[in-house]
Amino acid sequence: MNSDLLKPLSDLNNWLASEELDIQLVVIGAFAIHLHGFSNRMTMDIDTVTPLTDNKLLQQINEIGEKYGLPRWLNDQADNLIMPDDFEKRLLVNSDFSHIKLFYVSRLDLIKLKVAAYFYRGSNDSKDKDDLISLKLTLGELEEALRFLKQKHSPDTSKFKADFSARLMEISHELNNLVQR
Repeated sequence: MNSDLLKPLSDLNNWLASEELDIQLVVIGAFAIHLHGFSNRMTMDIDTVTPLTDNKLLQQINEIGEKYGLPRWLNDQADNLIMPDDFEKRLLVNSDFSHIKLFYVSRLDLIKLKVAAYFYRGSNDSKDKDDLISLKLTLGELEEALRFLKQKHSPDTSKFKADFSARLMEISHELNNLVQR
């Protein structure tokens, strides 16, 4: 697990214990890859699809971030992300914290999300490609991820659909080179 984020999580857990509170977080992104034990890429934040709305909790998250020089170390920017169907049924749990139930997406769901991120961010940002390499992407998983992208992200208007399909083919060829054979 990314040790740079263990201290802030531990501080948050201790604060929650002192307040007699518990929270649940559903983690995606690079930190989820760390929870799977695949990546040695450093990340300075934890992306969650769980909306963080409690003002007292947000204040504590910000204070912890200031303490460690990690602004936005725990964020819910992904709370409106298009997720794979029934991903909740495949969530894994990390039980290292007494007051934080830390769920994270399955490896296949993470691959689907990383392929979608690669589609949108493009090849200019190598982190999604590097993450897919770390996850040891197979051809079958790539095909399933591309189906997810096409079904869930494809625009309905015909002009954009043609552009979408062309870009989908382009990334299919790019990512095919990453596949573990």
